[in-house]
Amino acid sequence: MKTKIMKVLMIILMFAFAVTIAGTGPRDAGAAMTIRVAATVSPTHSYSVVVKTFKQEIESKTNGAIKITYHGGGVMGGERQMVEAVVRGDLDMTWSSDIGVAAVFPELGFVNLPYLFKNYTEVDAKYRHGWIGQYVINHLDGKGVKVLAIGENDYRGLTNSKRPITKGEDLKGLKLRVPEVPMYIDFYKTMGVLPTPMAVTELTTALQQGTVDGQDNGAIITYDFGMHTFQKYATKANQIYSGMQMCLSKKTWDKLTPEQQK
Repeated sequence: MKTKIMKVLMIILMFAFAVTIAGTGPRDAGAAMTIRVAATVSPTHSYSVVVKTFKQEIESKTNGAIKITYHGGGVMGGERQMVEAVVRGDLDMTWSSDIGVAAVFPELGFVNLPYLFKNYTEVDAKYRHGWIGQYVINHLDGKGVKVLAIGENDYRGLTNSKRPITKGEDLKGLKLRVPEVPMYIDFYKTMGVLPTPMAVTELTTALQQGTVDGQDNGAIITYDFGMHTFQKYATKANQIYSGMQMCLSKKTWDKLTPEQQK
């Protein structure tokens, strides 16, 4: 009796294994694939506006074989969390600042070195369309991330609720939110700042509650999150340039057909 039961169990297990293997095969060519794109920005930010065109183009050129859904406002987490999710394959795509990418891959933080680029002409020539951008693309390709494009983010400035900033000495003692990147933390420490690393999705509340005095950020994000409404002083320092990287999970990329990858 026990022998018969064992044979039946073995047959059931073999059948279940076969079904599992079949389910991990190539995607049915007739089935639509959904790619989830996530970002931290508001519905009025340029990323949220442009993603509508991105969605239309992708869905049109694939004849509906690929569907795009957009999740803005940080509903999928901060930039660091979303980049990590892309690496794991838990999230298909994120439009992240290079700062969010460097929070996961600190070795790429050099792209945000202070005063690395004099102007947008240098940014385009050396970074977005130059050797720096190509280096970033190649590096992330080996880390499970396919960078489809490098876009604009912003030159960064400072806001705070304490005093005007007209010279370096004015920064001393200020408690400023900085991105979760070692390079940023070290830079501001040398300026006498008390740097507080924090995701941008947590920043508005921290400023309102006085957890920090101010922030390092671009004017676009500052306005997008409404932080200008309760920060009395703004400084156009242009101390750091930050770009945007369209990061697709390599696990999602590998599911695409060669034609779709083009």
